Amino acid sequence: KPAEEFPAIPEIDEETPLPIKSDLLNEIIKSTSFAISHDDLKPALTGLYLKLEKNRLTTVGTDGHRLVRYIVNDYETNGFTGEIIIPKKFLNLLGSLLVDDDKTQLWISANHATATSDGVKVLTRIIDERYPDYESVIPKENKKKLVVNKERFLGAVKRTSIFSNKMTHQISITPDKDTVLIKTEDPETASRGQEEMKGEFSGEPLTIGYNANYLKDILSHINDENIVIKMDTPISSTLFNGETTEKNRDITMLLMPIRLND
Repeated sequence: KPAEEFPAIPEIDEETPLPIKSDLLNEIIKSTSFAISHDDLKPALTGLYLKLEKNRLTTVGTDGHRLVRYIVNDYETNGFTGEIIIPKKFLNLLGSLLVDDDKTQLWISANHATATSDGVKVLTRIIDERYPDYESVIPKENKKKLVVNKERFLGAVKRTSIFSNKMTHQISITPDKDTVLIKTEDPETASRGQEEMKGEFSGEPLTIGYNANYLKDILSHINDENIVIKMDTPISSTLFNGETTEKNRDITMLLMPIRLND
């Protein structure tokens, strides 16, 4: 095509630096991007939400089923402060640039975000939408607590989910005092599977259903040996955290349950 048909690079005025170290930004992208929506009918959810304050950075990714909130409590900035939503495609491109702290720089203007690194410049339009009130969906009263080994639990979910319905990917989790039962059944194909493993559970017993694919996503993005799962009822959202917490980091993952077939 003729060069004249190539989109013109927009002129950007009054850019403000957005100082985030490459290793931190890379960790945020890896921890949150899987939960960002692909649904163009909900444009606000197709990007990473960032709230930058003088001494705190909050980032959120969600698709309405899964949510990840990553808070940095020792963040300091003399640059950009405020709220923005950056598209997921831009974040994916950033992943290939984030190599050297000294070479990658982010800039924010009224309508655009720009990344520069070693002669490469990546530019995107900021998503101009109001981000939903994510705080209202993060439960505060989930007192039923299950602690499991990450790799064993993830493995059990993967094996059991092979027999789940190919449309719903439905599995159930039933924790007891020192065991967890992972179970699935697909009436359409008359297939079923279950696996029991060790776990530490405190609270009233319950059985709760999840989309196995979403659950595997959550579990695989928690970087810890053991996972703490906090539940309330079979129809309320579940919280997932690593058992150990890194200083000045608060990472919360949330998964909505699905109603189990009778």
